[in-house]
Amino acid sequence: MFHFIEGQNKGVQLPHTAGEGALGHGTGYRRMVDVLQMGDVLVVDLFGSVDAGGPIGDNMATAIYAATHAGLVIDGAVRDLDGIILEIPMGTYFRAPHPAAINNVMLSGINIPIRIGGATVMPGDVVLGDREGVYFIPPALVQEIVTTAEVTHVHDEWTKAKFMTGKYKASDLYPTPWDPELKKEYEEYLKQKLGKN
Repeated sequence: MFHFIEGQNKGVQLPHTAGEGALGHGTGYRRMVDVLQMGDVLVVDLFGSVDAGGPIGDNMATAIYAATHAGLVIDGAVRDLDGIILEIPMGTYFRAPHPAAINNVMLSGINIPIRIGGATVMPGDVVLGDREGVYFIPPALVQEIVTTAEVTHVHDEWTKAKFMTGKYKASDLYPTPWDPELKKEYEEYLKQKLGKN
């Protein structure tokens, strides 16, 4: 079952370490869950490591969902995969499942800038996840992105409807209609759909 994710980043960094300060079943890493509030998305930077084990299993995932009703992104592993994916209605993104609990990592910060894959994620970034992946959006860009997405959605809707008539070739409509009449029709459709009459 797939669940979308939407909320505000609460970034956590867990670099590898050994010996003193390393987290295992101790209470340190659970602090990252304790600070979450409604709408937060826990984003954990494990530097892409799966071998460190999973900092989140189904119990902690349940605690995260109860606190946030949002979701979870881990640049690393999770454990108790069936319990998370099948039982909790929460968007969860991770590199791979791993049966072991977390080991040899240290909590180095909460609500700090982190990197997930190739993306820099800042505290307060909007996190949006769908079937294609996870997006981290700076708050100052959200409105521009939403507006652009609405235009793209209307364009795609109009273009697909035209293709379904069987009257047009791909080059007639995509990426934009070249015929002046079709172009005018599309622009009127766009204005109507966006409520700009």
